Amino acid sequence: MAFAKGLLFGMGLMLAMGPVFFTIIQTSLQRGFRTAILVATGVMLSDTFYVALASFGLSQFLNSEEFKLFLALGGGVIMFGYGLVLFFRKVETSAFNDVGWDGNALKYLVKGWLINFLNPFVFVFWIGVAGLAQVDYGNAHFDKFSFFSGIIVMVYTSDIIKSYLANRLRSIVTTSVISRFNKVLGVFLIVSGLWLFSFAFEFNTISTVSSLITGPYLF
Repeated sequence: MAFAKGLLFGMGLMLAMGPVFFTIIQTSLQRGFRTAILVATGVMLSDTFYVALASFGLSQFLNSEEFKLFLALGGGVIMFGYGLVLFFRKVETSAFNDVGWDGNALKYLVKGWLINFLNPFVFVFWIGVAGLAQVDYGNAHFDKFSFFSGIIVMVYTSDIIKSYLANRLRSIVTTSVISRFNKVLGVFLIVSGLWLFSFAFEFNTISTVSSLITGPYLF
């Protein structure tokens, strides 16, 4: 029952239009289905890591100001830098061949991991899900495990489906279309990176002001 509830919960995330969605589509179009699967697997592993942290009672650490600032800055650097690379990189014709990928599986796993892990909204989501699971299942650890597993399985399955559907379009997609898509994705990631930088700046400013108000200057 908990697993089925997790599947239903995960269905609500299938059409989420964030950096992960566009990265998987872009990778499948340009590098092929199996490469996109590696990116999706990296995403799934980072989700699993967050679930493990939340399940072992480390939600307080995940909610710490230092960790939030790290995610905002780290995510901003990764998204801004990758966005620049996509925007200015020239698309090669060989990228449309399944044999055209560079064979570096670890690179694409890490790519999926970082794009997902360094997105502050992802950890906020999993902290919320962990709280929901605690309310619904309490100390029933197997039920909580089943619930989390259902969500991850559904999200991972949907990412595989997206990868497959995007790959099916490769036969009718030209190099110029891929180039334009990369530029659009690049702009999206650059804007996301700048937004994360602004979030980190505002968050750090608020924390500094708060510490001054509640610190030794308060009598």
